[in-house]
Amino acid sequence: MVKSCAAYNCTNNVKKCKGLSFHHFPLADKRRLREWLVKIRREEFAPTVHSVICSQHFEPSCFWNSANKRLLKPSAIPTIFNFPGSLKKVGFYS
Repeated sequence: MVKSCAAYNCTNNVKKCKGLSFHHFPLADKRRLREWLVKIRREEFAPTVHSVICSQHFEPSCFWNSANKRLLKPSAIPTIFNFPGSLKKVGFYS
């Protein structure tokens, strides 16, 4: 199975996007997991140990660069998305 980004309307996957990094949902950190789920705005989405979000959805400040590998900081929250107008409403999913 090819890892694909779980963000709304994102088609990035490990095979076709060599320059991106893919990051697992923080399943063990319930508070941070809730923040990620609110940000991705996907109704009834339940992430598994295989669910990932690509690096395009994180600000550059969310990463530590180490030995050619992009590491996500423990406090990182995805904030960059391309939602349609109906999902851009303030307060949606909050």
